Amino acid sequence: MRIALTGLFLGLVLSGCNILPKPKPTPTPFPGIKVTFPEGFTIEKMAARLVDKKVIPDDRAFLKLAKTQGKSFKASFPLPANLEGYLFPDTYSFAPDTDEKKIIQLLLNTFDKKVASKITESGKPVKETMIKASLVEREAEVEED
Repeated sequence: MRIALTGLFLGLVLSGCNILPKPKPTPTPFPGIKVTFPEGFTIEKMAARLVDKKVIPDDRAFLKLAKTQGKSFKASFPLPANLEGYLFPDTYSFAPDTDEKKIIQLLLNTFDKKVASKITESGKPVKETMIKASLVEREAEVEED
């Protein structure tokens, strides 16, 4: 019996009959629009880059959210109203017309993962550390001039 079933199976396979349905092709994810925010980019420069790359239609909503509504976003630490310095510089991929809130949350999530987590592990408050870092950055800019 076993030989007969094996022969039947081989016969079906060799004759081109499909016992299992053909796998459906996996849809390729949307490649997105690559946007790079270099270190030192301000919120205004980030907004302009997003507009230039046609990710968002204009900068008004992004600027309003990032400059005045930071506390409405989620992070592992208390956020200030103005998110200057908390939007992580990196290369991201966005779909056209991505919601500004989603963009800001993604940049904050990256900051939280790559920076804030390390600050909190050291036992220091994120806000105070960021203030000190921005003061050092400003002093370095003045010395270069």
